[in-house]
Amino acid sequence: MDGPLVSFVIPCYKLAHYLRPCLDSLLGQTYKNLELLIMDDCSPDDTPAVAASYSDARMRYFRNDPNLGHLRNYNKGIGMARGDYIWLISADDCLRSTDVVEQFVSLMEQNSRLAYVFCPAMGLSENGDETGVVEWTRPFTKNIILEGRQFLATLAQGNCVAAPSVMVRRRCYETAGKFPLDLSHAGDWYLWCAFAFCGDVAYLKEPMVCYRIHGSNMSSMLIAGKRHVVREDQAGLRWLLKDMAENAGFSEVARICVERLAKQYSVDLAEAAPTRTCESMVESIEAILERHARAEEREALRTRIFGLLGDRLFGRDRFIDAAYFYQQALRCSPQRWAYAAKLALLKMGHSGVLMRRAVGRVRRMLTHE
Repeated sequence: MDGPLVSFVIPCYKLAHYLRPCLDSLLGQTYKNLELLIMDDCSPDDTPAVAASYSDARMRYFRNDPNLGHLRNYNKGIGMARGDYIWLISADDCLRSTDVVEQFVSLMEQNSRLAYVFCPAMGLSENGDETGVVEWTRPFTKNIILEGRQFLATLAQGNCVAAPSVMVRRRCYETAGKFPLDLSHAGDWYLWCAFAFCGDVAYLKEPMVCYRIHGSNMSSMLIAGKRHVVREDQAGLRWLLKDMAENAGFSEVARICVERLAKQYSVDLAEAAPTRTCESMVESIEAILERHARAEEREALRTRIFGLLGDRLFGRDRFIDAAYFYQQALRCSPQRWAYAAKLALLKMGHSGVLMRRAVGRVRRMLTHE
């Protein structure tokens, strides 16, 4: 063969102590036509020495100087990959099954419509003990191939794809692009969505990769102390996906994005309620809609956010604030009878609150059954 069929891109920064298990899991695969690109982002540890201790001709080592940052390092490695299939796996993760590459390649070679294939991830502690399947990476209970449009409806609800579990057809990167630099937390989620517009998606139910959970991995560092950045990224991703879905005629995917956006904003604002006035929260909602939503869709979004925010505040026993936002929702859409009923119960005082909570308990019982 002229070159490797599968390219592993292995970004590494301060992860020398995990690099060897990662490399061993790749080199020990039953499938051999692959290359390993170790992308050392100017790491101040023993990464160069660990890489130099291997003599396998399939390995290539690159050291950035200066440090590029994680997204640019990912993109640099992807751009240097020679294989028809590209697999991004951080140096602290590893493959769990020795034949996972063989399985993935066989599936992709048999189905030219597949954009990518993935599987659940097994959690791995700092000392290498398995901690069980990472539940958010297990969206289905069986092996399945989905049309991209179908899988987008799942991705719109939330990311269910662990980055080290994905093998992507090269043409997807050529069509959809690489990691967007303005989505530091949700960049991989964005790509799984963008790639689903390029073809079908395959899922194998066996957890054949390990996702290491520790305080210094990229996800932990991005989330720690930066929850607002993470939430902004998630919202930004959904606005992008909504527009992409509408342009492709995927109305159900766009609808799910809108609903999830309304829920996210209502949760974020409800959490901030103790330190903010209702008027300032309305201003925030208007700023969001002005920035992201088209003029003709703002009224429906505004109504939904106001109503959900009223529900969240009711759940926090902030009854006056909840009534305020039900009133705002009804000003936007007087025909929303559910909000009118909730507002009426609040105006009844304590007895109305008890009645609504009783109704809520009954609904939860029926839903559970």
